[in-house]
Amino acid sequence: MLRFGGKVVYMPTLSGWHIHNIQGLKGGIELVKDGKVVPALEEIIGIMAENDLVMDITWVSPDDKFILL
Repeated sequence: MLRFGGKVVYMPTLSGWHIHNIQGLKGGIELVKDGKVVPALEEIIGIMAENDLVMDITWVSPDDKFILL
């Protein structure tokens, strides 16, 4: 996305843990575990910060939003 000039990084929507949980499904991509950002996302946030990108957290759970921010 960065190579194509994009400026917004969307956190998982339909594949995210929060949406799966609401729908009664198992699995989904976790962004936060035990109150901390997962290591893979830490790396992504670093890349976003270095390149002045925006994080879209629309479909992230309310509790996780505060941790991400």
